Amino acid sequence: LRVEFPEVSEKKIVYRFIDDPFPGLKGKVDYAKLDKTYMQFKVDYILGNGWSYKTTKHIWNGDPYTEHVITKK
Repeated sequence: LRVEFPEVSEKKIVYRFIDDPFPGLKGKVDYAKLDKTYMQFKVDYILGNGWSYKTTKHIWNGDPYTEHVITKK
């Protein structure tokens, strides 16, 4: 699974999935619910409750990658 972090600072992390981690589920589940199962865990338990994330691009919508922008509250 290829990922990139094109921006990392004390208040912002841009996290991009270049590859689709769940290609077999496309069209079968809501990507927002699926992504939340792992992204919310990463944000809450690895970074802490002072962080949140927003999905700005998604490979299932035809974007070249899935991008999550993580910001400090």
